[in-house]
Amino acid sequence: MILQQYLWLARCAAVSLVVELVVCEPLRLEIFRPTVGNDFSLYHKLPVDNQEQTVIVDTQSKVSIFVWKTWYEELVGKRCESLYAGCYDRQLPYPKESDIETCIFNDGYSVGIFPSSGDVGFGTFLSASTTFGLICRQPPYSVPPRALFGLSPGPSLDRFPSFVEQLMVNPSKPLSGNIFALYLKPDNSDVPTQYKGYLLLGRGDPSVYEAPLRYIPVIDAKRLGWQVRIGFFAFENDERTNVADGRAEIDSGTNTVTIPQWYKRTIMSAIRKKASEAAEAIVDIIPYGPGSYAFNCAYLKFMPILYFGLGTADDEVRIEIRHEGYFLGKDQLLCLLGVTFVDFNCWIIPDTALVGNYFEFDEDGERIGYAKLRAGAT
Repeated sequence: MILQQYLWLARCAAVSLVVELVVCEPLRLEIFRPTVGNDFSLYHKLPVDNQEQTVIVDTQSKVSIFVWKTWYEELVGKRCESLYAGCYDRQLPYPKESDIETCIFNDGYSVGIFPSSGDVGFGTFLSASTTFGLICRQPPYSVPPRALFGLSPGPSLDRFPSFVEQLMVNPSKPLSGNIFALYLKPDNSDVPTQYKGYLLLGRGDPSVYEAPLRYIPVIDAKRLGWQVRIGFFAFENDERTNVADGRAEIDSGTNTVTIPQWYKRTIMSAIRKKASEAAEAIVDIIPYGPGSYAFNCAYLKFMPILYFGLGTADDEVRIEIRHEGYFLGKDQLLCLLGVTFVDFNCWIIPDTALVGNYFEFDEDGERIGYAKLRAGAT
């Protein structure tokens, strides 16, 4: 690890002799993931024209959007103060129909947006005249609109370049590469109320993870986003269960581990059995609303480690998801199981998988680096 850090610093020093300005540090943006209340998503508080927007950090969205205050308060008839995302306040004429772009997301959520621009703060760097989308339509209005920080690879919509694309061509060169990384630090509480970590823009940070960084090839970044092959899953001390024709999305905009329905019995029985053995008590996992499950929070720490094998068949990377990684959130004395089963061949590694883990997304290299987070990482 020490040798790797010296080599990293040496490369920066060597480059600085050739060019006038080199950025060897990433832009560090604080992120957080609540586990209480009704807002179970991965967030960053992003300043836009000195107005704080609470955005979902979403690796499967290509666009970055905010809630336009004029639309939400005057047309929807609701108050921005009650909206977790907050609103962007700017007096603009209502856009023409031809100027509105409809965005449809994986979960069926859709919005109409139009382009605007302003000064956006990315950590220590202020990016002037940065383009983003403003929400001006959303059916149904009963669903609270979301603000997003899109990090999906591939070409963006013509009028809505991604934030990373805009930073990469910024004359000040705030980013040294088309790379970003995400991690959340573990919380030693019996039932954590929030996880905190960082979004790193421009490069990774070898000082926060346990080397080596293992790389997982992305199947087709431009067409499918951060999607990788999944070869197996397993629980600690169990044999692996192979997955046929499996593809998994690394999606920080999703908040539950998503698994095909035909593995439900295997997964649920293993969680019950191993948690009960560790707790030396019967751990019941009960239905909690449509497609959801819950258990007594006293048993959270006894939930077993879940492993996924990602990457090529001859070089699978074994990622580890501890109990924090499939704990959706808390409702009074019950903890919600962060696992969802669907009726089609869909696997999603969600935001909570970042807890105790480090993921580095390299669009140009079409790969995702994975490592365990170093103890005491800041």
